[in-house]
Amino acid sequence: MNLTQEQQEVVDYAKQAKDGELILIDSVAGSGKTTLLRAIADELQDTAGLYLAYNKAIATSSKKKFPSVIDCRTTHSLAYRAIVSPMKLKVGFFGPKQIEERISYTEKYLLAEDIKEFCLSSYLSYDEYAEKCGRPNKDLANKYLDLMSEGKIDCTHDFYLKMFHIALANDNIICPKYGVVMLDEAGDLNEVTLEIFRLLPAKLKVAVGDPHQNIYTFNHTINCFERLEDEGTTFKLSKSFRVPQHIASPVEGFCKTYLNPDMEFKGIDSTNDEVTTRAYIARTNGGLINRMIELNREKVPYGLVRKAQEIFKVPLMVAGLKYQGRIYDPAYKHIQEDVDNWYENQNNIQGSYKSVIGYLKSKYSEDLSLVQAINLITKHGKSGIFEAYAEAKDHENKKQDFMLLTAHSSKGLEFDEVMLAPDMNTSIEELLTDMREAQREGKPFPLTDKEKESLNLYYVACTRAIVRLRNATHLIGK
Repeated sequence: MNLTQEQQEVVDYAKQAKDGELILIDSVAGSGKTTLLRAIADELQDTAGLYLAYNKAIATSSKKKFPSVIDCRTTHSLAYRAIVSPMKLKVGFFGPKQIEERISYTEKYLLAEDIKEFCLSSYLSYDEYAEKCGRPNKDLANKYLDLMSEGKIDCTHDFYLKMFHIALANDNIICPKYGVVMLDEAGDLNEVTLEIFRLLPAKLKVAVGDPHQNIYTFNHTINCFERLEDEGTTFKLSKSFRVPQHIASPVEGFCKTYLNPDMEFKGIDSTNDEVTTRAYIARTNGGLINRMIELNREKVPYGLVRKAQEIFKVPLMVAGLKYQGRIYDPAYKHIQEDVDNWYENQNNIQGSYKSVIGYLKSKYSEDLSLVQAINLITKHGKSGIFEAYAEAKDHENKKQDFMLLTAHSSKGLEFDEVMLAPDMNTSIEELLTDMREAQREGKPFPLTDKEKESLNLYYVACTRAIVRLRNATHLIGK
């Protein structure tokens, strides 16, 4: 296979790597990560190895690309084989309903979330996690973790991943020493996966990914390049084989200005201007629903990457609110009390807020999903939301050349033409204004993880385009 100079340098280094060495490959979108990993595997010839993929679909497709001596699987499947069957565990769901103690629903919800966060963390015991992170109910959490490990209640996928991590750390599992272990999507994974990667015995380890595609911090993901930079040798792949230069150049300007001054992103020289697939990428589900309603009105066909039920979950919940009703979504079950309070306090609360959704919008102004759902209902009415949902369900399984999706669900996909929804631009306007002001005044402007994710999302959405990109108003040097 023909490799770029950057790719060939990595392969040459891998051939001469010392025992226990780590190679980090910081690669931009569309830079041929799989091609490079396959070249490394081919160069190492008959070396038995392990390729850890981001999801099952990628692991399955990779089996056809890599030599037969490379075992392609997900970290979860590796852990499942080592933990679930030998320990006779039952895999299922764990949430507030599974907690039998007579405590409030909020306490149950927070306890379940703490158990999940522990399982995805680098800690080897819940006691250590609770002490370092200041979590209450340590004994109660350990009770349910013990019940999972004994097979008395269903355990989660996160739980058996943590058990695999602990078993590796304590040498309780006999694990063969691989010739090479390759970790894909290393720019966006959780701490427990990183620790498993660290603990797997191998002569050579390779981690490849795009740090600027770290967009799932709400699921406790991290950028492992920051964690591993002092433990290995870093190479960069700056050439994208997917993104044309007229898009790559302004994307590079955006990243250099707001994310990483050392960012390099070179595209391909393309004369192709044929558009057969198109995508409308929104920052939020609310942005998608607004566009759906417009398209429904105009009788324009479209397809959906995700189920309508997922997209409309919060608006449908808000549209169905009523006095002494029931909310089944664990994340919003607590607001039923606020709804009841509004109906029962006519003089106080109703005097200040004319509608129950106006009251909720004021009280939970920081909850973007809830506020957007309320805005949708204010704009289109409850009936408009129900009608849009029914229409959207008809578009779920239809193959279309025009797809609607969020930036989060666009990762790994590509389209000839991409149009950014208005909320993709408005979501970062204030942040960029503040950053530019700080730059003018020569002041530092450290980004929070949430702010980095917002900028990364913009980068991900823009780099889905392989012919034309529209409405990307914040790109630089267009």
